[in-house]
Order: sequence, then structure tokens, then C-alpha cells
Amino acid sequence: MKVVVAGLGLMGQAYVDRLSSQGFNVLPYARRSGVAGEVAKRINSRPATLEDMKHRDTVLVVAGWDDDYLLWLAELVKDGESIVVNTSTVSPQASMKAGEIVGRERYVEAPVAAGPRVARDGKLPVIVAYWNSEAWNKARPVVEALAATIIEAGEPPSAMVVKLAFNNILFTLVAGIADSFKLLAAWKVDKELLKKLMESTWMRILIERYWDRAWGKAKTHFRLAGAVKDLALFIEAARRRGAPVPASAGALNEYLDALLECDENVDYTSVIRCTYERVARNAREIR
Repeated sequence: MKVVVAGLGLMGQAYVDRLSSQGFNVLPYARRSGVAGEVAKRINSRPATLEDMKHRDTVLVVAGWDDDYLLWLAELVKDGESIVVNTSTVSPQASMKAGEIVGRERYVEAPVAAGPRVARDGKLPVIVAYWNSEAWNKARPVVEALAATIIEAGEPPSAMVVKLAFNNILFTLVAGIADSFKLLAAWKVDKELLKKLMESTWMRILIERYWDRAWGKAKTHFRLAGAVKDLALFIEAARRRGAPVPASAGALNEYLDALLECDENVDYTSVIRCTYERVARNAREIR
């Protein structure tokens, strides 16, 4: 079996490393051939061709960025026989459309709920949904090599809806933390005081998990631009079904505000630092 990994960002390259270490014949694919060539060289392989991506013995793992990438790729391989496993977070409607383009018998939804480090360790939580059990049976060994937990969610787009809801919890939580530290900045109160208070309660797990990432002392796990994209997808998915989500809309504004201060490629938890520093600069004198 060939495994083509399409999309060679942080997650795509983590998939390449993990799957190649588990004995799969991995062929990287990117729209820019130079990127695929560099990644292929690292694992003593070669870049995937279009024929590889369509072949009946191929599992095509999609690790792209957004709706447009998934739908472009679906059009590219729609006349093939490969199994298409979409691990990227997209809108429910895009996932459904991709399944219609390639054929329901070839499409598996498999969004993941952790970052590149967890992917390289093969410990991802994965939510799967599919129409055809034969497609899932063929894709399953590949997904199992990446996963510690597999949750079956029925048919698409159920897995994607669950993933968007999961991401929304993360992003709104961190946005709330950012708001709290902005209050300290506005009143010129030492941020370490709130940190110490949080560490003295169950909230210490939030400090342990997010503090170094928020203040730029750790590698990027998930980009700030990704949080903006996924929150927008969540809000639009809710709007389409008439579900009001005002807290999520507020969180999206928080991340957009952070982009005025910080680069889109920093970790999404940097929303805490970026908005704190902006408020601290502009804080009025206490009266």
C-alpha cells in the first residue's frame, strides 16, 4: 500500500515522519514540487505523482489548510480509485462536497485533535466518519498508526462537526484567559499575581499547558491564523443551522485583534501575550 500525504505544513510533515517510521511507503505531495522533494529526501522516498494519488492501492491522507485545498484536491483525484482520508479541519459543507466529488465509497473523514508532536508519537485522538465500511477498512491501518484513540461518529459530516466544536472549546477558553490578563494590563497590576493564583488552584493545568507557549518560550503547536480560520468555520456552521454562538464570535474578535500585534504564524495561545502587550502600551493612568 502507498500512502500519499498531501499538504506538507506542520501536521503533514509530522504524518510523513510517523507513517514512514511505521513501515508505510510514504510519498509526500505539495503543490510546490520543491517542498515535496525536500521532505521525500528526508525519508528516502520520492514525491508523489498524480498517478500515485489516484491509484487503487493508495490511501491519500489530506493534511491541507482549508476548504479550498480539500475541494481542489478532490477535483484532482475524482476519476481515481484511491481512498481519500481528510484529516484537516474544514467546514461540514466542504467535507460533504468533497465526498460527493470523489464518491462516497472512497471518502473518510478523520479530523485529528492534537498537534505535530503528538502525531509523531502516534498518539492522536481521531474522530472518523464514513459512508462505506470498505473504505474505512482500507484506511484504518494508516489512521491507527497515527492514533491512540479513534472515535467513530457515523457518517460525514459528523466527525467534522465534533472537531469544530472541540476546537471552539480550546479557542474560547484561551480567549477568556487573554481577556483576564488584559484587565491586569489595563490597571497596571503585575501579571505574575494572577499566574500565581491560578497555579494555586485546579487552573494550574492551564498555566502548565499554555504559559510558555503564550509568551513565546515554546515551539508553535497550532498557528494563530489557524485559530482564526477554525473559529470562523465554527461560527458559520452554527449560523447555517440557526444556533447562536455569541461567546465564539467574541473569541474570534480576540484572535483578530491579536493579529494586529503578532505574526499569524505564532502559536494561537500567543493571543494572551499579543493582546496583553497592546493593552499595556495603551493603558490609561489609574484615577
